[in-house]
Amino acid sequence: GNAWAGKGPADNLKWDKSDLHEWTTDMTVLALSQTIKDAKEAGATPDCAAMDKAYGFSNLVNSEVLFKWFTLCILMQYEPANEKLVQFLTRQGRMKFVRPLYRALFNGGDKSKDLALKTFQKHKSGYHSICQKMVAQDLGL
Repeated sequence: GNAWAGKGPADNLKWDKSDLHEWTTDMTVLALSQTIKDAKEAGATPDCAAMDKAYGFSNLVNSEVLFKWFTLCILMQYEPANEKLVQFLTRQGRMKFVRPLYRALFNGGDKSKDLALKTFQKHKSGYHSICQKMVAQDLGL
């Protein structure tokens, strides 16, 4: 996490999938969580493009990892991940993932807010009624 956030030595990283070869899902989630924390609290500027190129995070299928990855992408305004983010939001109905991502998008600037509103309006009928109500409330609808 620290090396990804530019806060620690990156020379022990090969910047390819072999870096994560022996990592569990929990380890990857923890590293992404630390990177998010460093970006929020310490002004770190992780390079999402380099991370995505090296590790293919946007193309993973694990929801826990994708949730953290897309949270980081929204925070860092890494727009190349938006298409996969929308796919995740529209096929993943769990409020555990959907609400925080919509809130992050909504609060992430004009482009991000627009993406949140358009995506929700277009796909809200696919969400459970409670999820629809809660996300609509989060988005001020």
